[in-house]
Formats: sequence, C-alpha cells, structure tokens
Amino acid sequence: MKIIKPLILGSVLTLSSGIASQVNAGTGGWCTVVNARTPLNIRIAPGAENPIIGTLKNGSPVTQDYITYYDSKGRTWKHIIQPSSGIEGYVRAKYLKCED
Repeated sequence: MKIIKPLILGSVLTLSSGIASQVNAGTGGWCTVVNARTPLNIRIAPGAENPIIGTLKNGSPVTQDYITYYDSKGRTWKHIIQPSSGIEGYVRAKYLKCED
C-alpha cells in the first residue's frame, strides 16, 4: 500500500489497497471527535479494512490537514494527528467537527 501526501495545494492521488482515490488538499486545522458511540478507531490508512493503531473518545481534539480521502466504498476519511499522544492516522470524516 502506498499513500502519496500532497506537498502543495491542489489535487493529489492516493493509492490504498490498489484503489486510487481523488482527494482535495487544503491548509489544515483543529477538529473535535463527535457522535462516536464507541471509541473512534484511528487506522493506518483510509478504509475499515486497515489496521487500527489507536482510538479516540468523543470530545478528543485532533488536527487534520483538510484532505478528504475516499475508500473503495466511497466513504470519506481524514488524516489526523492527536497532539497529546502523537498518534497519526486516518478516521472517518463523519465523526469530526472541524473549525472552518
């Protein structure tokens, strides 16, 4: 599996499990985990089939890079970093409330 991260603003291409997905780049910002009934899984790459490397509780602050990744089922994912632990990975976008 190879993930290409953007170095400049614009569009980039990611490869996860051999499936390419279009993403939109931006500048980054703070988010809070919301509406997770159980701890939110942080995964090593976008997609529920990828290994879990950590979890987040509702209310946990994270930073994200405003890039939307799409898995093979069309679900949206965000690349995040949890400042307190330094864990970096991917979570489902629907569980994040982000500053505009």
